[in-house]
Amino acid sequence: PYISLDPDRIRQVLLNLIRNAIQAVYPSGDIVVRCGWGRSNLKVSRGAPVVEIAVPDNGVGIAPEDMKSLFVPFYTTKKQGTGLGLPISQRLVEAHGGSIEVVSKIKESTTFVIHLPIPPEEDFSEDEPTESMPIPTGLQLSDAGDS
Repeated sequence: PYISLDPDRIRQVLLNLIRNAIQAVYPSGDIVVRCGWGRSNLKVSRGAPVVEIAVPDNGVGIAPEDMKSLFVPFYTTKKQGTGLGLPISQRLVEAHGGSIEVVSKIKESTTFVIHLPIPPEEDFSEDEPTESMPIPTGLQLSDAGDS
């Protein structure tokens, strides 16, 4: 399906999420970006057709006490972070009518999932093809925002 989006803004979101994942798996680990579509399982949009972009990693995970503050501006657990990457990413995704979901297991993994709505006029199939793209952990993302 086709969705209307600002490619520069979604690129910024993905750079922020991938940069965070690289920092979480450093010096080595796995990051894969998966794209697909299906029906939303979120409470606010359950059953609505959405495109999903998932950024899972097998890094250190996020502590439960930090989960509630992830999207609060200037909140960071990093020595050199600004705490703006995730709040900006959330606002950019919300400006597209979407949402960001995060699931994390401490010392195991974290997955950020971007949900972007498929317009009602777009042809939607229940078949859910998924494409994956491995991300090398040595990737330099100098233009990604801090979080």
